[in-house]
Amino acid sequence: MEYRYLDQNDENAINALLQEWSSKHPQGGALVYVAERDKDSISRVQQAAKANNFPVVGGVFPEVIVDGVMNNTGALYMLLPKMPTNSLISIPEQADATEIAALITEKFPIDENSDTNSVLMLFDGMIPNVASVIDALYLEWGDDVKYMGSNVGSETFQSIPCLFNNDRFIANAALMMLIPNSDGAIVEHNYRYMEKEMPATSTMGNRISTIDWRPAFEVYQELAAKQYNLEINKDNFYDFGVHYPFGIVKADGEALIRIPVGMDDDGALFCVGEVPENSMLTLMKAIPADSPDTTDSIQNQLSSRNADALMVFYCAGRRMHLGASSSQELTELRDKIAPVHVIGALSLGEIGGSKQDSYPLFHNATIAAVPCR
Repeated sequence: MEYRYLDQNDENAINALLQEWSSKHPQGGALVYVAERDKDSISRVQQAAKANNFPVVGGVFPEVIVDGVMNNTGALYMLLPKMPTNSLISIPEQADATEIAALITEKFPIDENSDTNSVLMLFDGMIPNVASVIDALYLEWGDDVKYMGSNVGSETFQSIPCLFNNDRFIANAALMMLIPNSDGAIVEHNYRYMEKEMPATSTMGNRISTIDWRPAFEVYQELAAKQYNLEINKDNFYDFGVHYPFGIVKADGEALIRIPVGMDDDGALFCVGEVPENSMLTLMKAIPADSPDTTDSIQNQLSSRNADALMVFYCAGRRMHLGASSSQELTELRDKIAPVHVIGALSLGEIGGSKQDSYPLFHNATIAAVPCR
């Protein structure tokens, strides 16, 4: 995959790049990830795209990843020699998951007789029911495609315009793109958990009201004290949530991470991503800063795939846990898989199966890695 990073993303540089690519690839286009700090440059991207008759689509991320390094400015441009089918879809506020999935399948039909493809899915991170939308889309598309993508937007979790094409730059939206000859995402977190599991007895979307019929925060405190000898209270809760998130335990024993990011006066907890009612929860422990397990796992899975670049969605919550070691983890991944290039973005939730050909899920705290040719 040919790509270019513009650290300033100024008008002249954007125009020169899109002019070069449009002359070489008249049927092509570009997928563009813009760092949040430079979101105002998107109007210049759109102007250059129109001037060069070169379609662009993309999103705003907290940071972009270039050659295994996170950058909080600029934009990453990825060349698409032949622009694939894509659609930027405005999502009505308060729409439920079934309504959103129906709208997406109407605006973005998939040919079931086509060769194996993946769908790249970018959602505004402020849409509260992305996990359920993915479930509903799977009921429509099933295994006809593979799934990959992430949530986009601001790391502050404030609503901003965050998805765009040549003509629009909007919030409350989803960007869908069909990627030919792709095997989907490799998704890994390697967090660990204890055997203790409890049912989420009352939930609504990403709000957990009760666990085992008791206020969710009370149970969270109890589990943290018993399993990890931690004394968590309302004052220090935000310091621990990213390091000791919940896990939704699946039938195969694997855990789907849900990071608690807020609570209310009733003791309910709010997570990044939905928690189904009656799902079994456990308390996870994040990986240590020096663990090679995640990058080793990605390297091993990548070895069976043909790729010259790895498009990575690196969870912002994972970076909050690891701090400066998150940069080390990306550098280690880059070095392990060289000469395959590592590019992508810091994400607000990741989309993909845990294993190849598995059911698509919405993840927290992962590295979602997409082999690209």
